[in-house]
Amino acid sequence: MGEIYEEYLQTWFNLGGGELANFSDVGRYTQYGYWGTTEKLNESTAKSEAISNLINNSL
Repeated sequence: MGEIYEEYLQTWFNLGGGELANFSDVGRYTQYGYWGTTEKLNESTAKSEAISNLINNSL
C-alpha cells in the first residue's frame, strides 16, 4: 500500500498537480471505506509514512 500511495503522490505532482490535502488525518473504518491516514494518534501506517516521506523529501 505504501508504494502505491507514494507512486500516486509522485504522479500527482509530476503531472502538475498543485496542493493536495488528505480528507482526514485520523479516522476509523466505516461502511464508506477508510478515509483517514491512521486509525489512532501516533500510529504509523504505510499511508502515513508515504505522506511523511513526500513532505520530508520536498522541503
